[in-house]
Amino acid sequence: MQQITIGLPKGALEQHYVCKGCTLGKYKKSTFHDWDSKAYAFLERSHSNVCGPFSIASIIIHKYFVIFIVDFSGKCWIFFTQKKDEEFSKFVEFKALFEK
Repeated sequence: MQQITIGLPKGALEQHYVCKGCTLGKYKKSTFHDWDSKAYAFLERSHSNVCGPFSIASIIIHKYFVIFIVDFSGKCWIFFTQKKDEEFSKFVEFKALFEK
């Protein structure tokens, strides 16, 4: 830079400290392996999420719903609940539905 510019003082350039966060932020993300994200049996891996409470309840007073997504097939099932703590009982119902 000193050779192609006019007006910069001549001398040694100082090295500035680069923080670790800036260096890590420039790293490339590693890719996911196929074997890490694949389920090989029906209930081997499933995901669930509870949504709610909704300000307006349904006709039978359900303010929440639980969604179950099966990783093996990619299909999802929705169960409606009145309380948030009913997720485990809905999972037991979901599991029993598919073990038959």
